[in-house]
Amino acid sequence: MDSNVSYFIRLSSDFHIMFIKEDGTLWGFGENSDGQLGLDDYEKRNVLTKINEENNWIHVSCGYNYTIAIKKDGTLWTWGNNRSGQLGLGDYENRKKPVMVDNSNDWLYASAGSNHSVAIKKDGSLWVCGDNRAGQLGLLDNNNRNVFTRVDNYLWEYVSAGWMYNIGIKKGNTLWAWGNNLAGQLGFGDNQDKNEPIRIGMDDSWLYVSAGGYHSAAIKSDGTLWCWGNNEYGQLGTGNKKNKDEPVQIGKDNNWETVSAGINHTAAIKSDGTLWCWGNNEYGQLGTGNKKNKDEPVQIGKDNDWKFVSAGNNHTVAIKYDGSMWVWGDIFNGKLTN
Repeated sequence: MDSNVSYFIRLSSDFHIMFIKEDGTLWGFGENSDGQLGLDDYEKRNVLTKINEENNWIHVSCGYNYTIAIKKDGTLWTWGNNRSGQLGLGDYENRKKPVMVDNSNDWLYASAGSNHSVAIKKDGSLWVCGDNRAGQLGLLDNNNRNVFTRVDNYLWEYVSAGWMYNIGIKKGNTLWAWGNNLAGQLGFGDNQDKNEPIRIGMDDSWLYVSAGGYHSAAIKSDGTLWCWGNNEYGQLGTGNKKNKDEPVQIGKDNNWETVSAGINHTAAIKSDGTLWCWGNNEYGQLGTGNKKNKDEPVQIGKDNDWKFVSAGNNHTVAIKYDGSMWVWGDIFNGKLTN
């Protein structure tokens, strides 16, 4: 547990964690086989480690053995695995320390998927690079890109990169998806991959979305929670294990504030500050005190001061309003001390 964390963006779908403290410093721990921690080496870290002495980081996201981050000056930085060109540096060489992508200083948000990256600039334009086997770059083909390439001419609010697919919200609060659709995680009522962004339904009230392994979760402006895709472990929270290829409302509550779809489990926070988890619990990643899977949202403890949560591979990380960070599940035998 760390008492000085203020801003944590995303866990890896693999085995490393990165976060930013309130002083703008970047920290991480876990696996480092491809240099994904950015420490200029390939040694695993079992304790929280400061990445460098810079204190101007504002955003970070972890993918499969790589990391993407943004500094306060709007520059975009990537490091780690680059076998599919997901670092956007114009080649396929791994990097073991942060490298600036280009000379642009207008990057606003970035999300790292399995082996592809998506990023939004301050003007709302969407840019992608990396693996494109399932059309997850949205460029109407299946060719990889090793430089960030603009997707379309529309303006985007937010995009979440999952395992070979993306879910995004455009200006106007419409929901769009593309890429791998093996379990119906795109939400179109079928299982066909899509190589361009396609709108999901006609609603224009989507507020937040999270792409996981093969399932998706989203919250509407009315506070309702919706999930779809793979449900093998009950990660949709529908009370059964049937896959859903279209968004389905979870329960009747309308006070959901944020949600995170992991590989096979889901975590969310309500507006009252309570934390809820469901899905696969093989490694205790739900935090229920046992290892039984849950096919409906279950409140974790009685605390009501949770601010942020991120579901990873077989682990979960959450932050309270006092800035303390909490982890559970498979955390790679690491210890959150520094």
